[in-house]
Amino acid sequence: MKLKKLVIAMLVGLAFTSCQKDDPIIPNEEEVITTVIYTLTPEVAAEETVVLKYYSDGTNTNNGTYTQTGIIKKNTTYTGVLKVLNETTDPVDDITLEIKEEALDHQFFFTKPQGVNINYTDKDDNQHPIGLSTKFITDNDFNGGDLTITLRHQPNKSGANVPEGDITNAGGETDVEVVFNLNDEK
Repeated sequence: MKLKKLVIAMLVGLAFTSCQKDDPIIPNEEEVITTVIYTLTPEVAAEETVVLKYYSDGTNTNNGTYTQTGIIKKNTTYTGVLKVLNETTDPVDDITLEIKEEALDHQFFFTKPQGVNINYTDKDDNQHPIGLSTKFITDNDFNGGDLTITLRHQPNKSGANVPEGDITNAGGETDVEVVFNLNDEK
């Protein structure tokens, strides 16, 4: 009799727990990114500030418009600042703020042309790079070329060479990737 009551109690308990709804899973939706602006301010005040800008309709493709104001000089050190926007909303959504808030889950990677070195100057709470702030340094070998900027969501920031900016072992998902042809005279 006791065994029968125990089995009934277990079945009732099992039925009760199986009928409970699970907590809903709220996905972290990918941000709509329409604009990437990389501003390069030279350390020498007499030099010209350079602004690289990518703008699209928000489909996160490379079919947007690329512009560069100013000319990147050889043998020059610039302070680089990235700004990421969603201009499909009113007011404009500054995705840069979200990247800062979720710094542990984001990192920019820079695939650069010959004669360019880019160093991270900002870090998340675990002392891993983010890439919103950089030092952009050209040497005598710089003659323009392609600069690819990639924002990864949830990269493995401890992966081999990832803290140094190597995207090879980063994993994660690409939020946006843009390719600027530096000093291209269009």
